[in-house]
Amino acid sequence: MTLIDPAKTELVLDDSPGFIASRLYVEAKLRQSALQGDAIVQGHKAVMDALPFQLVPAHQVLRQLRPRLLIADTVGLGKTLEAGILTAELMRRGRARRVLVVRPRA
Repeated sequence: MTLIDPAKTELVLDDSPGFIASRLYVEAKLRQSALQGDAIVQGHKAVMDALPFQLVPAHQVLRQLRPRLLIADTVGLGKTLEAGILTAELMRRGRARRVLVVRPRA
């Protein structure tokens, strides 16, 4: 680990509109940081009313070494929300290289 002396820090002017260059840099660094554990940190923040049972699949998959999950239940119980929560969590952790969502034809 390298200690950084604040007195030797060089400040760089970000003259991009709305400081977009700085925002993108900070967002990229946050996404590169690895999260540990099975705590839901991002998936439940969408505009939805997530019920406790809809978070269970994400908790189960985050405990697995190789994430694999089949969600199959009755119509209207929130399989799409469960898949979205899980995908968001895997993406945040850098573990969503490939995501396959399959559904029967309506």
